[in-house]
Amino acid sequence: MMRLQQMVGGIVLATILAATTGGAALARGTTASSVAQTVPGNAPAPATPPVVVTTSLGTTTPAAIPAPQPAPAPPCGFVLGFQTMYDRLSLKVGACLEPEQHNVVNGDAVQRTSGGLLVWRKADNWTAFTDGYQSWINGPNGLVKRLNTLRFPWEANPDGLPLVPPAPKANPTLLPNVQTLIPTRLSIPSIGVNAPVERIGLTADGELASPTEWMDVGWFQDGYVPGQAGNASIVGHLDSHTGPAVFWRVNQLRPGARVIVSDGSRSLTFIVQATEKYPTNNSPMWRIYGESAVPHLNLVTCAGDWDAASQRYDQRTVVYTVLEGFQEAAAPTSKYFPEAGGYVVSDDAQANFLSEFYRLGGTRFLGYPISQRFTKDGLMVQAFQKAILQWHPETGQSMFVNTLDWLHDAGQDAWLEQQQMTPQLEDTTADAGLSWSAIVARHQGFLSANRALHTAYFANDDPLGHYGLPMSQVVDEGPALVIRCQRAVLQMWKTDQPWAAAGQVTVANSGDIAKQANLFPPSAVVPQTAE
Repeated sequence: MMRLQQMVGGIVLATILAATTGGAALARGTTASSVAQTVPGNAPAPATPPVVVTTSLGTTTPAAIPAPQPAPAPPCGFVLGFQTMYDRLSLKVGACLEPEQHNVVNGDAVQRTSGGLLVWRKADNWTAFTDGYQSWINGPNGLVKRLNTLRFPWEANPDGLPLVPPAPKANPTLLPNVQTLIPTRLSIPSIGVNAPVERIGLTADGELASPTEWMDVGWFQDGYVPGQAGNASIVGHLDSHTGPAVFWRVNQLRPGARVIVSDGSRSLTFIVQATEKYPTNNSPMWRIYGESAVPHLNLVTCAGDWDAASQRYDQRTVVYTVLEGFQEAAAPTSKYFPEAGGYVVSDDAQANFLSEFYRLGGTRFLGYPISQRFTKDGLMVQAFQKAILQWHPETGQSMFVNTLDWLHDAGQDAWLEQQQMTPQLEDTTADAGLSWSAIVARHQGFLSANRALHTAYFANDDPLGHYGLPMSQVVDEGPALVIRCQRAVLQMWKTDQPWAAAGQVTVANSGDIAKQANLFPPSAVVPQTAE
């Protein structure tokens, strides 16, 4: 099976388990507060106030309870709902680290594991597990998963966190004279495929489910609908226990081949554009499953070598197709975004910023544009709220600018520290003579000082590409523990803030910071109008 990694943007990246960092990873409800852990069998001195377990699942105040008497520590294990969560998510939950702990005021329970935190809320009898980045909740609709920065509509949400968005198909972006359909059959004449289409989604542990039959294919129904602007996807088995399966020959597809989906009465024809192969754990998930200005249908199957330990292939093949009629003008060449002052992002002979904007995550990762294009160091750039993109004509792609390095070069380190809670740079003389891999290891080692920041950094599919090297130690900046990277600043908040709860990690809007520091030419920040 294939992991559909979270395509996460927004400012907040994660609510992190924080038994070692001062903030609590929370599975539901509000996301504030800390967990004070009791150690069964170790009685506090009579004059010591009793320790109370507190989570954001129920705000408590210390209550007087009798001091526990010394007793043998109970064995570490799971019971009732926690045992059920372990049975269903054993690889995620991991080993028991301590017995279940109880909030003496509201009856809620928590239990630390090697994978995260189990939580039970007495008020509604919901059990959950969080790894600090996402949560699995046994709620009213069965076992469901969400990011810790989001809430389901049926959850308490006093902090006003964004709701889990509905599947894109629920609010399709329709193009003029283009129909959509729910596929029931897939036909690829050039390789002899004529297969039923099953509807598939995510399993409870975040894996993309597989079709139940070797010769069936599966449409990812939580993604885009064929014909809708976006990347719809259909997956199929490469082989079976006895021989080739439905997508055995899919890697033979060449540009121009036809891929047809139908619902029994209507059909849509897509044209193959390209076939790519990626490592299973390092695939461009946004390009395969995410936003697009025009309708795509991507075919996904396994490739490479079989790994007996993980029970999966180590690569995946993706065939990219576009709806017939959109081959030449596969996407609009420009789009106006009014949200942050009003700027145009476009593709033209100079640079393809619009295509790169979608490829690199769209508004969910980059935010909205905050400048026009301008030239710096001989290269075309355009700024967005969360990052600055630099066009490289030799590769035909954009790269993230080392925004914090730009600010350093402009002499803004003191301003960053005083006004933007950004630490000073670490001395880099120790990098002299080291190989690049050793330099990366040394700088990423700075993150080991805080589990929350470490987890948030490595939760990104390409942390070096998106954040760059960590360039400071983890520094206590008052309300937050902060680490400075070349392209971003990561902040783990120690106390509740209007924009984040205690224990959450946010990424500062480096593009906005650079704009505040007047790094952009005056002409580049003049708002534009829609064409």
